Amino acid sequence: MPTFKGPRLTITAPRTIEYLDHTISTDDLGPDAVVVKTRYTLISPGTEGAIYSGENKRVYERGAWCEYPFNSGYANLGEVVWCGQAVKRFAVGDVVFTTKKHGAFYAVDTTNDIVVKVTPDQARPRTLLARMACISVTAPLLSARTLGASVLVYGLGAVGNLAAQLYAIGGSIVVGVDPNPVRRRIADESGIAATCGPDSDEIRATLARIGLEQKADIVVDAVGVPDLDLETAPFTQRNGEYILLGSPKLESTKSALDFFRYVHLNVVSVIGAIETAIPDHAGPGEISREKNLALMVRLIAQDRLKADRLLSHVLPYERAREGYEGLIDKQDEFTGVVLDWSGGES
Repeated sequence: MPTFKGPRLTITAPRTIEYLDHTISTDDLGPDAVVVKTRYTLISPGTEGAIYSGENKRVYERGAWCEYPFNSGYANLGEVVWCGQAVKRFAVGDVVFTTKKHGAFYAVDTTNDIVVKVTPDQARPRTLLARMACISVTAPLLSARTLGASVLVYGLGAVGNLAAQLYAIGGSIVVGVDPNPVRRRIADESGIAATCGPDSDEIRATLARIGLEQKADIVVDAVGVPDLDLETAPFTQRNGEYILLGSPKLESTKSALDFFRYVHLNVVSVIGAIETAIPDHAGPGEISREKNLALMVRLIAQDRLKADRLLSHVLPYERAREGYEGLIDKQDEFTGVVLDWSGGES
């Protein structure tokens, strides 16, 4: 039976990457498995950036999910090069999108893993942004309403930008907030109704300029900084929703009393919008992460989700360190990074 060998990107210490060889023996795989040869992977600026930099302190915890050394990543586009005898949905030569990590080859369980077949036209670097959109779509999916709602999205990185676009597709009036003018410009070019910086007076003026009240029906934190929530909650309308889309990354330096008081007195619903709230697989008529991924791929292919503007670099995988460093230290220049693994051979 064939074996497949190639490097996997491994973060071994803060800002340190090694490429460790990994071998897949098909003798060890079940009948529903396929082996995928990676073409492209996407770096997640938030989750992976915090692990790469060491900002996420769990990298030092024994047994933690992201403990060093860590094979990172969760967006992989590649070609099926081997199929188990029971595989029906896929064939050798198919291009598939999975949630596998950065590496040359991966075994995929087609029964339990998230796997979406893509067309040859969709097998492009920008399609990897569909993985970020699957995180973003959790917010509107968990919102009680979107059609006609006013939405304030804080943080216009990939997740926030795509969340804003998805709310707009669903009929919401969206204002994006970010201190970075480059991110605001990209959001403007993506069709967001209005953008502004984080100053409170500027936010109120922007809401008024597009005919909204000084508060929004829905406020989305796409950053994950608890201190920011203390500042942004008061922009939530009475009986509105405050959605925590960005995973909390830093310790709060302020008292949370004002946040809880505002939520309590204004009957605000606080919603934790983690992607895993949605099941990986589901039956007819039910949502799932796999169905969401297929939908996001289609929306990008149709250019209804503007992904090109969020992808600034396609780098050979050997230059991954440059990509991570750029996403952390040169955010005006590095807005999204895809790694090209097409040189990896068996």
